[in-house]
Amino acid sequence: MSRTVSKEELVRLGWITELRRQGDRQCTNGAYTHDRLVCALGLLREVALPRLSPEEREGWDEVADVGAFAGLSENQSTEVTLRNDGDDELGFHKHTFAEIADVVEGWFK
Repeated sequence: MSRTVSKEELVRLGWITELRRQGDRQCTNGAYTHDRLVCALGLLREVALPRLSPEEREGWDEVADVGAFAGLSENQSTEVTLRNDGDDELGFHKHTFAEIADVVEGWFK
C-alpha cells in the first residue's frame, strides 16, 4: 500500500534534490545575485513557487514564509540561512548545498 505524500513533502524532496544538483549556483548573503546564483532558501523559492496556487501566493512573504512550504519551522529556516552564509559568532560554518540537504533530510527522518 502506498502512502499519501503532502505538498510540503513534495516541495521539500524537490528542494533537497535541487540542493544536491545545483551546488555550483550557491551564493551567500542574499537570495539572488545578478547572475544565476542563489542561496539555499532562494533555491527553495524556485522549487516551491510553481507548485503554489494563486491563493497560496497572495500575501506570501518569500523571505519569511518560503520555508513553511517545505515544512520548515521559522527556526529551521533561519538555521538554513545561517548554514548557507556561515556565522562564526553563532557557531555555524558555511555549508555547501549538499551539506544543507543532509541537515534538512535529518530533520524529517
